[in-house]
Amino acid sequence: MKRIISSALVVLFLLFLLPKERSFAQEEAKVKLPTLEWKKLSEGVSKTDLGPGLPEVAILKVSNELFKKIHASKDAAMDYLEAQHIFKRKLIKVVFCQVMRSDDGDGWILIASHTSQSTVTIVAWQIPKKKEEK
Repeated sequence: MKRIISSALVVLFLLFLLPKERSFAQEEAKVKLPTLEWKKLSEGVSKTDLGPGLPEVAILKVSNELFKKIHASKDAAMDYLEAQHIFKRKLIKVVFCQVMRSDDGDGWILIASHTSQSTVTIVAWQIPKKKEEK
């Protein structure tokens, strides 16, 4: 009987001491994001800033020819983005995370996220040509 009581006390003790897991829905938001304000910097370039210490996000619309030049090398991409003066800080690194091609694309949409470490990650999506309705 003493063994059962001792074991039960140890189990109860551990249940009270171990941290309780919280579900994702119960977690509090740790970062409050400001209301996003998109700024049109030039034709085909819009940007928003999430706040101090958080990424800047830009959406660019470029032609197929310009995308080929940008995607040719990381240096070419960095030179293009620096020349556009999109981000607050000088870029250190450019990474193409994903490039989604279309069979007969008509330009590209680039979603570029600039981190506080001055790395730009780019997702590129080729815009499909509009099919003519019959």
